[in-house]
Amino acid sequence: MKQIKTLLTAEEKVNLQLLEITDGMLTRVTDSNKLIGSLVLPDSVVEIGMGAFYCCTGLTSVKIPDSVHKIDKWSFFSCTALTSVAISKSVTEIGSMVFTGCINLTKLTVDSANPVYCTENNIIYTKDKKKLIAAASGLEHIVIPDSVTDIGGPFYDCTRLANLTVGSENTVYYSENNIIYTKDKKKLIAAASGLESVVIPEGVTEIGEHAFSACSVLTDVVIPNTVTDIAKSAFYGCTRLTKLIVDIENPVYCSENNIIYTKDKKKLIAVAGGLEHIVIPDTVSDIGGWGFFDCTRLTHLSVDSENPVYCSEGNIIYTKDKKKLIAAASCLRSVVIADGVTEIPSWGFSACSNLTDVVIPDTVTEIGDMAFFDCSFLTNVIIPNNVTTIGDHAFSYCSKLKTVIIDSAVVTDIEDNAFENVHADVHFTVKTDKVKALLKKSDSSIRDEQITVVQVCE
Repeated sequence: MKQIKTLLTAEEKVNLQLLEITDGMLTRVTDSNKLIGSLVLPDSVVEIGMGAFYCCTGLTSVKIPDSVHKIDKWSFFSCTALTSVAISKSVTEIGSMVFTGCINLTKLTVDSANPVYCTENNIIYTKDKKKLIAAASGLEHIVIPDSVTDIGGPFYDCTRLANLTVGSENTVYYSENNIIYTKDKKKLIAAASGLESVVIPEGVTEIGEHAFSACSVLTDVVIPNTVTDIAKSAFYGCTRLTKLIVDIENPVYCSENNIIYTKDKKKLIAVAGGLEHIVIPDTVSDIGGWGFFDCTRLTHLSVDSENPVYCSEGNIIYTKDKKKLIAAASCLRSVVIADGVTEIPSWGFSACSNLTDVVIPDTVTEIGDMAFFDCSFLTNVIIPNNVTTIGDHAFSYCSKLKTVIIDSAVVTDIEDNAFENVHADVHFTVKTDKVKALLKKSDSSIRDEQITVVQVCE
């Protein structure tokens, strides 16, 4: 280790000082804005934690040492300048979406002595080259080898992908016009991100998870009458999609105003992500949890006044009794949640990237998983006195969040990483030592000096 240290550049030595390592786990970078250039991880790191390098936009290359055994999901989330990653022979577990948002990553290598993984053309596979694990997000051309039998969903970050093909001898997959299907052409697996317009061929019955997820320039999709299964994340990330049409003869789905519903128009299935104006019909009784997650341009969101299940106010949809918040328009900057609401659902405000402040009423008892995930302009929040549960990653990646007041003494559950990767200098004010303990348990990076207990009521 001493010999390696002498070979480090001045830049790399500075970068090491920014790493927060607890019991062998690299949990986060203390100041992501200061991490610039290349990084050689120290051999004290055994595991790279979830989202550890979130938004380290100055990081350009990483060398992972033999001491590391696991790279958790989202580890290098939105490291937009990252161009190369070298993975050692000791890494035996790589999580999902590790390189999400690494749009310039073109060099991805695994040590040839690694017993679990291998690389070819900057794509990671299992050693037998049967399962595709991850692809360098900056690749423009990908050819899937004949040996691959499990692609999974690793292309949803390949935002520059112009050509996507499968080897002609592959027995499981087939490609045509830069789209991958199962060999029988019944399931659509993945599409190249460069596609602007797609007419899905007759005979396809299923559109798989994240099938079009990387297609940020896709503007229109036509779905045939044979499709009977559309995955909820099929069009995730299609922020320019404005035309989404289902063949009128389709027995399972229909479309209206570029929104897909079940044939009886009771359940919302998918929304064109580029829409700016949405009105939910009075027939809809199930909106689902992902409905408007990708509608980053949405300025108007309402429900027909005759709808018996939902109502809307201020571009927010609630259940008719206004006890549960369902979804919010991405345009929102300041929100006062209606009094009477008891639950903020999973992903409720996660599309609201411009949200600066929110007022949560005293009636709220539960804040769901990912409820305010990645609300990067949110600076402070007061969690009212009746909240009992703060969900998994509820405020994660709210990178400007500096003040959190938990005004509730009845909190019984603060789930894992509820406040992961918020501002490095965030300060929490809580009512009891019990809440303080729950807070620290949820995230090992939260320090004692960041928490003030204003009243001890055990």
